[in-house]
Amino acid sequence: MKRTHTKKKWLLPVVAAAAAVAGFFAVCGGNSPVQIARVLSATAQGEGLVSSLVLDTAAAPQEDLPEDAFGERVYPASVTADGQAYHMLAVYADPQSAMDTLLEMPKAGAMLGKISATVGRGGLSAGNWKTYAAAVKPFGVVPDAWGGQSEIETYTTLQGFFDLYENTQQDKDALAYLKAAQHLLDLGLPQVSLAPAAGTLVEA
Repeated sequence: MKRTHTKKKWLLPVVAAAAAVAGFFAVCGGNSPVQIARVLSATAQGEGLVSSLVLDTAAAPQEDLPEDAFGERVYPASVTADGQAYHMLAVYADPQSAMDTLLEMPKAGAMLGKISATVGRGGLSAGNWKTYAAAVKPFGVVPDAWGGQSEIETYTTLQGFFDLYENTQQDKDALAYLKAAQHLLDLGLPQVSLAPAAGTLVEA
């Protein structure tokens, strides 16, 4: 009986939110039906629910970590959920400039060339960085074809770059989800789930 009551409790708000999806696209055109479906599904399951969500998409400098060799780091957005403030994951303020700086480093550029020969994807770019990031991360030891352990410092530099560079895409995906969640609250849905975006939120 309790299980049936829970389903009835969520039925009307979920249906109401689904009925408003058409209007939602006019407001947040960057969100896909899949993303909205994820919001509705997570909400219907009652996981990680919040009833108040405020986004601030103004980038703020990341002051708690020093600027690295690739440029300034910023928090691209922040969110306050039920009174608790969070930052999104830090990113490079200018991701393309950061990548250009990496490519201009003689040792890093040379290793990237060797990695390119391994993965067969051409030079590192904003369109294929995931292939390079995946190639760099799994190895605990620098492969001989990439210079061996004598190049561990260069290898670590690449790892550090990709660890931060990939945050840009993760934050973009999470922000789209959070905008959908915020809009659903604006529509009158009692609560929404933060679960799909939780991995990109750090307590401020």
